Amino acid sequence: ASAGFNVGGNHDARGSAVAGSAAEGWTEVRLSDHPALRDVGGSTVLVVRGQRINLAQVEEGCFVAMGTTCTHEGCTVEVRDNPGPRFVCPCHGALFDWEGVPIAGPAPDPLPTFPAALRDDSVWVHIEG
Repeated sequence: ASAGFNVGGNHDARGSAVAGSAAEGWTEVRLSDHPALRDVGGSTVLVVRGQRINLAQVEEGCFVAMGTTCTHEGCTVEVRDNPGPRFVCPCHGALFDWEGVPIAGPAPDPLPTFPAALRDDSVWVHIEG
């Protein structure tokens, strides 16, 4: 359900369309609270509006947010930074690209993805609900 920017190939690092309103489904993630996100390859696991997500900086200023539950057997997908940021299920080796699409291993379906954008010193994540 990716729509917007900074989710899979749509890397507008400016976040100019970010409303920043919780009422509109946007949640602020301050980089000062999650310093690992300051570096390319850095990531964190968060619960945003009841959804457990991996939030990662995959290129300079480009952030992706996606669900953590593997579509194969429900294991927790991890972000690994070798080589480069990758989304990997440690149980059976499923590998997902930045759009959440399975590119290797047994996972049959993509992971849910959510718009994420950098604005000032925060990443804004959009999850309906």
